[in-house]
Amino acid sequence: MKENTIELQKLNEAHQPLLQQHDVSGSAFIRNPKFRAWNGTYNYMAYQGEPDLETIQSFMHHYAGQHLMEATGVFDKKGKEMYELDIVTYTVSCGNGNASVYQDKKGRYVFHAIVLFENGAFIAKQIRRDGKLTYGFPLSVLAKEIIVGNYYQRPEVCWLS
Repeated sequence: MKENTIELQKLNEAHQPLLQQHDVSGSAFIRNPKFRAWNGTYNYMAYQGEPDLETIQSFMHHYAGQHLMEATGVFDKKGKEMYELDIVTYTVSCGNGNASVYQDKKGRYVFHAIVLFENGAFIAKQIRRDGKLTYGFPLSVLAKEIIVGNYYQRPEVCWLS
């Protein structure tokens, strides 16, 4: 047991220069989980308070039977944090006009994407006009875009309901 503790200390000391060199305080490596829950009975979204152990336990106790969604740690261009099942509008210069929602004044194609947790990572999937989800892509692509709703409060935006 003592040997394992010594090995762990050596490992931490070996990685300390790397951690000091790169600011990882806001990264996915060191973050406190935050949750929200959709209460379908009363149609409201409940958000967890400051993420400490007691708050998480209390939140999970009160909303265990509800639809829980975790915060991703990625923010849109207005500073709003993205959660699972958020719907984000994004634009591209070229693309498939049949899958886009519309074209803006500059001729760019506007799409909707939904934030999902798949295979151990948060990703975004494009929502086609026919309601099908297409390929997934990293959330970093959506960091400069706008959250327009979520699956529960704005189902008409994602056509999935």
